[in-house]
Amino acid sequence: MLFWDDFSEGMFCGGGFSAYDLHVDCIPTSNVGSVFAGHKLLAIWRYPEDTRAVMREHGRELFVPPLTPKQVSALERACCVALAPPGSIYIFSGTNAHAVCNVGIGSPGGAGEAPPPSLVVSSYEAFVGLNRQHVDVLLDTCSRGACVGLDASDTDSDLEEFMEEVVDTAHSCQKRLRLGEVNEPEAVAEMLARVSEKSVRARRALAAGRDGKDSEASDSSGKENTEGMNLMCLQETKRQRRIVN
Repeated sequence: MLFWDDFSEGMFCGGGFSAYDLHVDCIPTSNVGSVFAGHKLLAIWRYPEDTRAVMREHGRELFVPPLTPKQVSALERACCVALAPPGSIYIFSGTNAHAVCNVGIGSPGGAGEAPPPSLVVSSYEAFVGLNRQHVDVLLDTCSRGACVGLDASDTDSDLEEFMEEVVDTAHSCQKRLRLGEVNEPEAVAEMLARVSEKSVRARRALAAGRDGKDSEASDSSGKENTEGMNLMCLQETKRQRRIVN
């Protein structure tokens, strides 16, 4: 795993037909959404061409009733429109343009009873796996310094902090690969090659690791202290980092 953020970025609560506008996340990760109450309607457009097109035409628009004819046409071009019921978990890439509309009803009652009104309550976690396309999108986004449809000034500092975490993780993966501690060595090796090819910062860090200049040579006590410090820094970075979603 190149990146995993199991620290919830906050709870999202809303009534019927409240919504989050059409956007692209500033941090290029996949999202793991959990719906605790109510129903959430999610529309996603394919990356990159359809995402760029719909962001140009409808970026930051709310897709709620009554929809305009142009919005209906845009939804017809979406690669997926899904209704997530209470108790469900769904995964999608935040680099795809997406829009959310909350449907303020709970689960249907028994004996044909109508579903009761309900707030929609959900939260998100985030990850980037070893899939080659996901890694390429991450690196391309970070190298551009801005996401599709977002002003660069909103994203540069967030991407900088995010890339620091990615490089640290890649460095750790390289050490684990060398020690035979990974379950999918070929996938990890390919990921490291892609990261090294497209990121100068990562290439230098990984080269330093291969040359024995990293903390691998430290004793067990030093290693534990380093890992503890890295964990504290990671937690502080997560606290400060703003993810748009």
